[in-house]
Amino acid sequence: MIVTKDSTKTYRERENFDISCNFLLDNSWFASTVAGYQRNIELGLLRRFREGGGVGYRLIQNHKNAANISTGFVVNQEKSFSGVSTNNIEWLITGNYHFFSFNKPEISFSTSQSMFTSLTQKGRIRFDGELNVTWVIITDFSFNLNFYHNYDSKS
Repeated sequence: MIVTKDSTKTYRERENFDISCNFLLDNSWFASTVAGYQRNIELGLLRRFREGGGVGYRLIQNHKNAANISTGFVVNQEKSFSGVSTNNIEWLITGNYHFFSFNKPEISFSTSQSMFTSLTQKGRIRFDGELNVTWVIITDFSFNLNFYHNYDSKS
């Protein structure tokens, strides 16, 4: 969440909440469900609720790395700041990678990249990306960097 406050007003510029559940089918394959909420002033998005599901494949799983890809379909309900409401069905492709080290230095790196291709709005493509780095310098003190990117061809 990004909130900005000046002397007269508080602005909720960006909000993002996702919850997902993966069901392991075997050592590599999984079924997945997702639900989420987004708000993004830059894209003119007052709110977006989405829910969906799909399947995924674990590419890497070891003591320092985890990576997977997944695909499926999501339904979203959007409302813009101008009051326009839409319902969309989208094909979703997601890639996730996570590196972690619990030895000195204690560091973690993760990225999640998602592409949404609309099946109900011709030519619409959305992209949500996130990159996080955390470095524990001393116990209970860490350095964190978080970057994100959101794109919508027809926001």
